[in-house]
Amino acid sequence: MFKKIRVLVLVMILAWVALDAMRTENKAQAWETSQYIYLHPVVAGLDEDTLQYIKTQNTEQWQDIEQFFKREGESYALKLSSPVRVFWGEPIKVAPPQLAAGGSTLNIMLWSLQLRWWAWRHTPDSRVKPDARIYMIYHPAENGVVLPHSVGIAKARLGLAHLFASEKMHGSNQVVVTHELLHIYGANDHYDPANNQPLFPQGFAEPDLEPRFPQQWAEIMAGRIPLDESRAAMPRSLTDVIMGPDTAKAIGWAN
Repeated sequence: MFKKIRVLVLVMILAWVALDAMRTENKAQAWETSQYIYLHPVVAGLDEDTLQYIKTQNTEQWQDIEQFFKREGESYALKLSSPVRVFWGEPIKVAPPQLAAGGSTLNIMLWSLQLRWWAWRHTPDSRVKPDARIYMIYHPAENGVVLPHSVGIAKARLGLAHLFASEKMHGSNQVVVTHELLHIYGANDHYDPANNQPLFPQGFAEPDLEPRFPQQWAEIMAGRIPLDESRAAMPRSLTDVIMGPDTAKAIGWAN
């Protein structure tokens, strides 16, 4: 009986969360007002060098994300002149819950609820109510290090971005954050998870280019610049990235 009650409570919570998320998502995808995005660094368990790097970050250094949305919005005739406003938020001193690799659907659902609970408990109040939040998890910039997978969760209006604590990687960090932010607004990945290669045509900035390779830009939800059939390069900054029509349609910018 206790197990049945626990499952019923979980279903009720998930139903309420889904309904609330649907209302929020519909409002966000209308793009009638600027979306306020808060970036919160997670400082739990970091080494001193990484902590010192985080102290160099501020709102001004993340304005390229605003410029990306403004530039791409103009290309899709978006009436809103400033689609997003980005703010550097207060640090988070408690690490988020981790999702075990290969988890079941139920475990993923439980992790999502735990993540929302963590965010609600540990995120400091902002001077304006955020429409979405990205939690920045920094790692030392060491050769050969492969970062954990970043995520953006539309229904929770939040994302986890794994980044390198290096000024040289700041441009590509902004690409990662923008990619996860677009997941929050409904965009899908445009790369093959088996090899990270951009999918054709939706993952190509210029699918009609002849010859097809090499491409000059990355499509934001593919995340890489296609060089040939088997190679792709990480863009150095958001100036090397565009938003393709499939992504624009997914977030409500195109029909």
